[in-house]
Amino acid sequence: VRTPGPPGEYWIMGQAAPSDSDNQMDSQNRLTTAHNGDWTADFTYNNNDKLPNRINMRHPQGYKVVMTINRLS
Repeated sequence: VRTPGPPGEYWIMGQAAPSDSDNQMDSQNRLTTAHNGDWTADFTYNNNDKLPNRINMRHPQGYKVVMTINRLS
């Protein structure tokens, strides 16, 4: 199982990676779902933030990666 390495660079910034497919955006034009290889990522945002605060990545073989992002002000 390959890990979602390179897309992570984009995903943490709330952007689709060039190799992503079937991306979905919300009404504020923020990435909400991305697919890369066998991985699916769902993005959660606080209020009107442009950057995600949580990314849930799932693989069909049962693997799951949850990333919680805290930004220091």
